[in-house]
Amino acid sequence: MALAIVIGIGGVVLRDSRFQPLRWLTIAFVEVIRNTPFLVQIYFIFFALPLAGILLNPTATAVIALGVNGGAYAIEIIRGGVQSINRDKSRPGSRSPAQIGGVSRHRSETALRAIYPSLTSQFVLLTLTTSIASAVSAYELTSVAKRIESIRSAVSRSTAPLR
Repeated sequence: MALAIVIGIGGVVLRDSRFQPLRWLTIAFVEVIRNTPFLVQIYFIFFALPLAGILLNPTATAVIALGVNGGAYAIEIIRGGVQSINRDKSRPGSRSPAQIGGVSRHRSETALRAIYPSLTSQFVLLTLTTSIASAVSAYELTSVAKRIESIRSAVSRSTAPLR
């Protein structure tokens, strides 16, 4: 999830770049990732990268595939949230708002309010997508959680005081 946020923020910066090739490359990345099934993406990373000499274990493959897939969606979600804010509109009564990297604090808070619901929904979908990662022998997140819970309950039953 953190990898997806980093890719998303970096992609928005590149997509708004004045350098045309960077903008086109970012748009192409988003379109390719969003228009291919996740199973194809994870198979590509797991089976094609070793042909280039990059060997990854199944868990690393799943983390990278989920991060890249989530990042492509995060780019569009963050870009839409940032562009939804009217640049001419500023908070009443503030002549010189605190600037964070050229963006006023009010504008960044407004963008976060616009981005949060969609980004949260996308991360829920990424969590559910971990089941597809089992196709390359990676652990599925929900089955690992069930296994941990069953171990914890077995330990708590065995350490319970006898009456």
